[in-house]
Amino acid sequence: MLRDSSDPLLLTPGPVSISMSTKMVMLKDRASGGAEFQADIQYARDYLVGLVGGQGAYTAIPLPGSATYANEAVIAALVPPGGKLLIHTNGVYGDRLIEMCAHTGKAYTALRTPPFTPATAAQFETAIRADPALTHVMVVHCETSTGVLNPLEALVDICRRYSKGLLIDAVASFGAIDIDANRARHRLVRGPEDGAGERQGQCALAGARPLGSEPAYGPHRRFPLHATDAGARRLRAGLPRA
Repeated sequence: MLRDSSDPLLLTPGPVSISMSTKMVMLKDRASGGAEFQADIQYARDYLVGLVGGQGAYTAIPLPGSATYANEAVIAALVPPGGKLLIHTNGVYGDRLIEMCAHTGKAYTALRTPPFTPATAAQFETAIRADPALTHVMVVHCETSTGVLNPLEALVDICRRYSKGLLIDAVASFGAIDIDANRARHRLVRGPEDGAGERQGQCALAGARPLGSEPAYGPHRRFPLHATDAGARRLRAGLPRA
């Protein structure tokens, strides 16, 4: 079914318009424990992993919430006690990552560049070398507030060279811009509204190992955002890892 021309066409920054075919599928109710529902979820997880070429090495964990929900889940679940984030920001959503760390008590330092100005490889390397306590780097791939694309290639190499975990907010780029998960070996964070053109209120995490088969870093401050627990419950229930 074609889109009604009278409907507004929503573009990035999102949420973007949802296709009519997706809306039609959403009209059918499904039991959350039923075989059809589980098959739909598994298809979606496999599809998300396939978009970044992560078949066999990555998994996708769906969470019922916005992209902000997913970002906080990743920060809280994957940065261990004693860990510290280097957060790059050149816009509203980089600043939001900083707010999340401050709110959840995660240690962080900020690398700030002006709006519309990505950080250079040299700036990332200088910041990492200046702070031995850093364990992870987190960036917004496409800063939704401005549309600026923050390049990943050089950062992937730097994080590998200095053995730092790389967390990526790919809300506006996932599914729209090529990301090679197997090369980067990073954690991806994706949200619903923008690059993937999904309905609002649904997010997913993609990780280089099955989230849930790895150590959980102590009690989570917010149970619904316990990403490693969400993965572990799927494994305990015998559901596919994706």
